[in-house]
Amino acid sequence: MRTSRSLRWSLLTASSMLLAACSDDVAVSPADAAVSAATADVPSDTAAFSDALDVASDLSPVDAASKDAPDAPRCNPLAITDDCLLPWPSDLLTRPDPSTPTGRRLNLPENVLQVAPGRVNVDVTPFNRADGAPSTAPILVHFGELVAPEFLADYTQTARSLEATSAIALFDLTHMRRVPFLAEMDANRIAGATDRAALIIRPLEPLPFGARVVVAIRRAVRTPGGTPLRPSSGFVALRDRTPSTDPRIEAARPDYETLFSFLATQGYARDDLHLAFSYTVASERHVLGPIVAMRSEVIRRAGIAGQIPFTIERVQDAPNSNVARIVTGTFTPPGWLDARNTITFAADGTPEIQPMSPSYPFTMVIPARAMRERRPLPLVMFGHGVFGTGRDYLTGDIARVIHPLAEQAGAVVVATDWIGLSGGDRDLIIRDVVTNINRINLVTDRLLQSLANNLALEEIAVGALSADPRVRFEGSTLIDPTRVYYYGVSLGGIQGSSFVSVSRRVSRAVLAVPGASWSNLLPRSIVYAPIRSFVDRIYPDPLVQAEFISLLQHRFDHADPANVTRLFRAPPTPSSSRIVLLQEAVGDCLVPNITTDILARAFGIPLITPGVATPFGLSTATSPSTESAMVQYAITPSLTRYTPPLSNTVPVMDNNVHSDLVFLPNAERQVVTFLESGRIEQSCTGSCDPD
Repeated sequence: MRTSRSLRWSLLTASSMLLAACSDDVAVSPADAAVSAATADVPSDTAAFSDALDVASDLSPVDAASKDAPDAPRCNPLAITDDCLLPWPSDLLTRPDPSTPTGRRLNLPENVLQVAPGRVNVDVTPFNRADGAPSTAPILVHFGELVAPEFLADYTQTARSLEATSAIALFDLTHMRRVPFLAEMDANRIAGATDRAALIIRPLEPLPFGARVVVAIRRAVRTPGGTPLRPSSGFVALRDRTPSTDPRIEAARPDYETLFSFLATQGYARDDLHLAFSYTVASERHVLGPIVAMRSEVIRRAGIAGQIPFTIERVQDAPNSNVARIVTGTFTPPGWLDARNTITFAADGTPEIQPMSPSYPFTMVIPARAMRERRPLPLVMFGHGVFGTGRDYLTGDIARVIHPLAEQAGAVVVATDWIGLSGGDRDLIIRDVVTNINRINLVTDRLLQSLANNLALEEIAVGALSADPRVRFEGSTLIDPTRVYYYGVSLGGIQGSSFVSVSRRVSRAVLAVPGASWSNLLPRSIVYAPIRSFVDRIYPDPLVQAEFISLLQHRFDHADPANVTRLFRAPPTPSSSRIVLLQEAVGDCLVPNITTDILARAFGIPLITPGVATPFGLSTATSPSTESAMVQYAITPSLTRYTPPLSNTVPVMDNNVHSDLVFLPNAERQVVTFLESGRIEQSCTGSCDPD
């Protein structure tokens, strides 16, 4: 029997919270309130904000971009057009730094992005901390013209990207192997500005930390009209061994001779190359050092009584037949956010802890079984969807799903907020971040802090909080500290993937409709649509938008599961005791499948068969399985109504598969079975759908 459409809609608003919907009734966490106060001079509603936009809305894309040629000595020496940054990423935009694991440091020049006149320029300082490029950031090349489709490879043609005849190739030079990728022209180009579209090459798996990556494009590549693409004069000088007046080109010659020799061994002859360049992936120390340090501090404080204080504000007994008690309150984890909600990093990359930290809300649901059985139950950490809150999910409309699940699974459920993309953040992003991209830390730094918050809540939930008389029953504890699990939906699946990878306690995790790599997720998600409408007005140049998204992966990297999942098999928890279940909704309009599949590759897990279609590079496994795996659900009626495009464009509507999956009875049974037994069972005959 299918759940009613009204209930499914409740889940959609709670688990995905589409930006186009009104969210005035969404609870705001203390951190959200603090940020809102800090931006009180910004119009308080999006209509007023829209009215406040100035001349940017009247600019043409040509006006929006600087018409002047870039300052060549400060720009990429391989530039093909007047764009200063591209091709990107590039080792030619780094400087030597022996203090970093890669031996490099980014060296982006000021004003490298040609934003609209009168707009705040991008501060390159945070980017130049990095010792390399993000492992999944889109690679951008600008020819000032389109590449013919036959030379590209969409997501259904991934195998083609590894063929010896492929006109575009991506290599991991450090490990001597080819890398699967998606190659597309930016589909967000607009009439009259097709010359502002980038060629986008998207690695479909996280690249190894510290690896040197080589991009090669053959001279055979043509425009749709069959004409050759514009050349890079800097690259031509390197390829043809002709003199250059640019000292950086001259300095790069020895390195390029090595690169040309390598490409020749792979079938990409020097004379056949239209463009080739390399970049270095950032080191593990740079990317994961912050969350590892934060985890250590949380664990240290958890071992000292009172160092992660909490306050119980309300206890509600027997609100319904599934729940014995709901406990709500606040807790105060170690804090790394300063007054501007920014994390400051020391010279060695360690995040600097702040002397004062705000408190954050928590909500705990104790199932009725706890009172009947009078024995310690597992603890399930719960992760809410984008622009939701933990309390909303455990006490609002979606509680009609969570409460029965807690009772069936016989587990205590606790949640806090994924600050950065929680209750009060939607309007904040539109008001403050879109108008000044340098404030992206309001999202990225707070997502990193939210990982520490959940680690802290996990520690007190099995420690001091579980020992509180208001959580105990007749003097006995209700929580088994040896059985800690996780269940997250949407954003809760994304952030949850990182959380379970750094948790020292979680041994089973359900990650429903999750993904990884924010720079690949945003352009294909309907959640981005309302934000995109403002971005289009303020930054009308599609090339600048593409550069923003690629660069911003740097800021997301420290919390992005594309990276953090590499800690899943590392201490302090042995990999043998940890298992994750990924539930993918085929044709998801909120979390695109490309990003769910990247996450599966990051975890290194197989697909349970029978599946709908095995993503490239994933192995398969049979049911039941006691090892980590992904399960696909194809909700045919919804997909018949609408299937999202293959291009990097926002879907024009939501087909509801993102929310419908969570409500499928067989998906719910799969979750309960997994949490109870640790077994992943294929809950369908054939591909999973409502029948």
